[in-house]
Amino acid sequence: GAMASLVAGLASSDLAQVGRSLQDLVATPYRRGMIPGYDDAVRAASRAGAIGAGISGSGPTVFALAEGQVAAAAAAQAMSGAFAEHGLDALVIVGATDPGGARLEPAG
Repeated sequence: GAMASLVAGLASSDLAQVGRSLQDLVATPYRRGMIPGYDDAVRAASRAGAIGAGISGSGPTVFALAEGQVAAAAAAQAMSGAFAEHGLDALVIVGATDPGGARLEPAG
């Protein structure tokens, strides 16, 4: 259901729905305890403008989504700072989505 909500939110540019779809009520309550500072990092990202955050796969990658490069960089720095307060270094990567979406391109 969450994946369908994510796709629908992306297709309709409904960022609030995208953010809600990132809330994992099944696995995250168990996995977040294995990532020191996780809750603080997610709260920091939200305060910095992220629309949502979560754990990628089984971890330990934590991500946030934000609208625009400035908000994304702010959320990334806020998360990194939160992890630093827990004595953890973080590799920060801020990327952008391709507005054209998936497409088939000829080889070579």
